[in-house]
Amino acid sequence: MAKIYILQHHPVEDLANIADALEGAALAWQYVRVDKGQSVPASMKGAGGLIVFSRILADQEVVVVANTGPSGFTGRILVDYDLSQSARTFTMGYSNLTAFATAPPATTSIAAGQIYGDSGPVATQIASLPVSVASREVQIWVPS
Repeated sequence: MAKIYILQHHPVEDLANIADALEGAALAWQYVRVDKGQSVPASMKGAGGLIVFSRILADQEVVVVANTGPSGFTGRILVDYDLSQSARTFTMGYSNLTAFATAPPATTSIAAGQIYGDSGPVATQIASLPVSVASREVQIWVPS
């Protein structure tokens, strides 16, 4: 499996739990404290995976999904639970590969899941969005 890079850009982010989970699973990883002056590696060759983040303004969430890995990903990504308690429909607003103008909309769903914290996994309700992302593809999903 490819090495996983964890880049911490702000001191209030607590990414140590992710690193602990990766180490527990015997996965190669590197923790880079950009917020403490460490440089982002000049090359992350061999790294691959899914990068997901969102930005929220008022009650609008925009989700960015980037697949840096050598193979596609089809599954569900987490979205904001409070905004998605009633099903929300997202439309692909951009893709560097997919014909996003014709991509079908995706609807969030709420299901039981586990969130991992300092004291271990906690069973809770989570909101997710189904996506299918090709290798080296970037998608931006916007509320419909």
